[in-house]
Amino acid sequence: MLLESAVPCGVRVTFRFAGCILDTSARSLARNGRPVRLTPKSFELLALLVEHRPRALPKEELLERVWPGVFVSDASLAKVVSKLRQAIGDDDASPVIRTVHGYGYAFAAEIEGRDEATPLHAVSFRSRSLPAWLSNRQRQS
Repeated sequence: MLLESAVPCGVRVTFRFAGCILDTSARSLARNGRPVRLTPKSFELLALLVEHRPRALPKEELLERVWPGVFVSDASLAKVVSKLRQAIGDDDASPVIRTVHGYGYAFAAEIEGRDEATPLHAVSFRSRSLPAWLSNRQRQS
């Protein structure tokens, strides 16, 4: 998955922008507190743009990364961008995804917050040093 290379295993990363919360670990998006259904390609495109913000990515790179090994036209990319803009409430007044005419697209919204949290199931309870109360107890046994 995109973004995983920069994120330690078991760490959940969320990005807040324009009333949306993108959770890369859960592959989910919420807008104004409500879940938004995204196609896998829409999610991959959004994650890729967020990962490389604010740099504009050329269409060729987006096509290669979102549809690896598959020939798709610029029209397919434009359709996914259009559906993604609709899903995140993108508008001309304050664009989230910026079109760079003749080149590609860029994530233009300000990231209001990036959170990393380790889910409880990913925390290792093994430790090289035991708490004093436990190590004393084991010595007494």
